Amino acid sequence: MVLLTQAWKDQSDIVSCGWVMECQNDSSEKERIILDSGYYSRLRIQKEILPILINSGKSPRRGLSPNRVTKLFCRELLLTNLDFYNEGVSLGEDLLTVFVNILSAKSITVMDDFFPYHYRRNDQSITKKYNPMQYEKIRQLYKNMMLVDSANGSKFTVQISNDYIAMILQQMEHEVLFSYWDVKHIKERIKGEYFNSIFQYCLLNHDKRKYSNKNKIYLNILHCKLYKLFIVLCKTKRTRIK
Repeated sequence: MVLLTQAWKDQSDIVSCGWVMECQNDSSEKERIILDSGYYSRLRIQKEILPILINSGKSPRRGLSPNRVTKLFCRELLLTNLDFYNEGVSLGEDLLTVFVNILSAKSITVMDDFFPYHYRRNDQSITKKYNPMQYEKIRQLYKNMMLVDSANGSKFTVQISNDYIAMILQQMEHEVLFSYWDVKHIKERIKGEYFNSIFQYCLLNHDKRKYSNKNKIYLNILHCKLYKLFIVLCKTKRTRIK
């Protein structure tokens, strides 16, 4: 009711709030929106939200959290963008939904001091397990994001490229740490993903300044074809540079 009341008060197309991450050790952390609380007109959306919407410069963190559970959408807005929702996207469907609707929203209200949603982190969850099809799921998300971008003047190619590269690098690291493959097979899979046509296209369109130091190091190592070194770094906790 709080979000609905605020939506009526501001006549906003979208109302977004924070959320709480609850960990298994009974600790919790409030996940705040990096935007200031308040009402964002279309002009403010264009100036303050869209430039950091997908890639905020703290990759993979985004300008506005993609979680649908922390947002109230105007029904008419959702119906307007119905053609862009794709049930075939099983990874990042929240990001796709939020992305397409923010692009056409006339106003947004941010409530950074309200945390109604609590997410209980379970490290044993099946979603945390290694999935060899994860690369393909990331590509499916990328293709749908690019369709939305193309329909809106192709203004987000750099941000989408940054996000795709960051997600692939994260999956490479996850594969090294948690997959059941031997080192030789992992090396070939990493090499294949690096030279994948989409990854190479994104390298031509990305902004390296928008990456963490760790991802900058990873990209340099992959560029030099030092795949075994990449695997060693992933496995060495001392190299987890943020």
